[in-house]
Amino acid sequence: LQSFIEDVARGDFSDKPYEFENKELAALLVSIKSQLIAQQEEEKRARWIAEGHAKFGELFRQTNDLDALAFDVVKNLIQYTGLNQGAVYIHERHEQNGDLLIQRACYAYNRKKYETRSFAPGEGLAGQCFLENETMILKKVPQNYIRITSGLGDAVPGFIMIVPVKTSDHTVGVIELAGFKPIADHQIKFIEKVCEGFASVLRSAKMNTETKALLDATQSQTEQLRAQEEEIRQNLEEMQATQEQLTRQLEESKLLSERVGRREMVM
Repeated sequence: LQSFIEDVARGDFSDKPYEFENKELAALLVSIKSQLIAQQEEEKRARWIAEGHAKFGELFRQTNDLDALAFDVVKNLIQYTGLNQGAVYIHERHEQNGDLLIQRACYAYNRKKYETRSFAPGEGLAGQCFLENETMILKKVPQNYIRITSGLGDAVPGFIMIVPVKTSDHTVGVIELAGFKPIADHQIKFIEKVCEGFASVLRSAKMNTETKALLDATQSQTEQLRAQEEEIRQNLEEMQATQEQLTRQLEESKLLSERVGRREMVM
């Protein structure tokens, strides 16, 4: 009993053999140990989640470039959760091609991958995830779907997670993550919360871009109106000068006519 208490006090919950003559006491101590282990694991998970949110919160505050932000998000998600490969797809609307999900970042095995992919919403699993707005988990990955490539070769992942990058009412993209082993439920929920924060940053950046474009357009229109106003003012001044000149010419013509009339009367 003394050895058991000392081990527990040190936080040593390993499966050491303890011998107790009292079986009821042994069962009670095993139950207490199990509760302490569960509490320790819960505290560890809570600390991991809190530190992760602080890490990504700081990341969202510091990054302004969207491509750099997309890369930093997928890179840190992979490193923090122990996965191996990932990509970020952002929804964009093009006049010619319509709605597309454009790959803005790709990361695997501590390397930035320079790939460019795009597909329509609804196309493939990532496209379905975008439309359905729900996280997709695959633990049996088709052979031809995706492969994880490293310096040792390539292999089919054992776990795929596709998460919509969404706020409460709007989806702006998806993040696809792959690994050889599944991750825990609390890690899945953590990734979903990070994607919500990422979506808010993207929406704010998009709104700022649209607002700037609107302000630029308004400023351009204002300058055009000012130029038109100046042109109209100049035209009015020219018309007024012309009118004054015509008035003078009319008065001169009238005086000339009066003089001619007086001369005719004298003659």
